[in-house]
Amino acid sequence: MFISRGRVLASIALLQIAAWVVSGQNWYEVSMSPNDESVVLLSFDAFSVNTFTSPILLALIAATAATFLTRGTSRLIVLLVGAVLSVGLSALALLNIAEKNLSSVSKQLETATGIAATHGLADVVKTVLPLALFGVASYTALALGFAWAAWASRFWAEKSQKSGQKIRAKAPTDAISLWDQQR
Repeated sequence: MFISRGRVLASIALLQIAAWVVSGQNWYEVSMSPNDESVVLLSFDAFSVNTFTSPILLALIAATAATFLTRGTSRLIVLLVGAVLSVGLSALALLNIAEKNLSSVSKQLETATGIAATHGLADVVKTVLPLALFGVASYTALALGFAWAAWASRFWAEKSQKSGQKIRAKAPTDAISLWDQQR
């Protein structure tokens, strides 16, 4: 069963694009109910709430690019590092979603509510939007894509060293051979 390197890496690239797009969407909403009316104060995407998202996604792009520059065991290691980084990204994002951790945007919350975070934001409701779970799913799919690429890399053909050398033809022995060689 042969799976081409181009198809596998194109699949990983599509998964990375999906992860970037989903990470840029709103994952959290912060609202208050001052007069029994819910008012959405702010909404945040994964990049602003999870400060680790962008650096890890950039490292995954670098891992994908490094697969074009490496071969054999080093390519396998790069793909496995990409899988581990993707699993870590999924776990960290899921942990932040479970805790509704908005500590990285506390200054923006203080500005929007007028209440210091140290005094407690009891009347503020933090809502995790369904797109956050799609984000974690895209990170998990990216981890599976890197793992699949690591497995499939066993079947990728390596270029031989001899392919760059020119084949020497025998010296022409008659006029017709000389004519063919000079064409």
